[in-house]
Amino acid sequence: MPTDTTGVSAARSSFLNFGAEPESKTAEGINVTTNEMDTVSGGDPSHTGLPPGQVVNAAKIDLWDSDWAGGRYYWTVVPVSAVADQQLTTSLAAPAVVGDTTITVSNATGIVAGDSLQIGSPAAEIAVVQSVASNVITLASGLTSAHALGDPVVRPSGGVKYRDAELTQDACASGRRLTFAKSSDPVVTGQIAPFASGLSPNGKLVAASTAKPRFYGQPLVAWQPASGADQYEVQWSKKRYPWQTAGSQLTWGTSMTLPLTPGTWYYRVRGLDYLMTGSKPQMSWSDAVRLVVTKPRFRVVR
Repeated sequence: MPTDTTGVSAARSSFLNFGAEPESKTAEGINVTTNEMDTVSGGDPSHTGLPPGQVVNAAKIDLWDSDWAGGRYYWTVVPVSAVADQQLTTSLAAPAVVGDTTITVSNATGIVAGDSLQIGSPAAEIAVVQSVASNVITLASGLTSAHALGDPVVRPSGGVKYRDAELTQDACASGRRLTFAKSSDPVVTGQIAPFASGLSPNGKLVAASTAKPRFYGQPLVAWQPASGADQYEVQWSKKRYPWQTAGSQLTWGTSMTLPLTPGTWYYRVRGLDYLMTGSKPQMSWSDAVRLVVTKPRFRVVR
């Protein structure tokens, strides 16, 4: 969206060229450029504003599996009004030193988060407002110069603020909405037979050839990669239904040796998508797979 009145006029009369990706800000107001796959950390020369030891993880932009066709997402579009900023002038009510991230002004009315301020004269420095509480303004980064009591603080004109002209609830209630759904691919653990291998009860190294394989010792199970999965969770149970998890393990790979004791077992696999919004990255479970771990057999030779 255009950030000043000149950009708004250009958007109304011509096609806008694609520009460089703007820098994003952390919750602390530190500039970082990130996309859905980048992880940046302090000390990186291209992100000098990031303190050493601090890590900014990839942006979470993925959506939950909405279980199509039973669930879906709804979206709408609402108009916004572009309100031009008017110049505001105030002054420092207390001196400020280099590195200060807060300033106190005589009157902060009209100044809001995101505004750019010109502080001092004649060579004013530019500071971005992070938050405003009464007449105390918190800045996105520390001051680079010292300023005396009474120095001017100016929010120049020409900037633009956008305000919703309609509530999203009203737009949806009026019927101006569309839907879409997402369905993640479940993990594929086999076809005719599960992707499992190990020692047969006769002591031979074999791959599963039936839907209900039997192995002696701990079997190696594998699965096909799931689109969007960064990691996988494997669970095993003595029962298919109701499922009662007897063990669980995470892996970055697409295979695992299951630590199973003799008996009949079921296992299932699901992907974990760490780009998914929220705190739960789990994807769909695979179908439960049955296998049998046999006990040792001995033969007495006379």
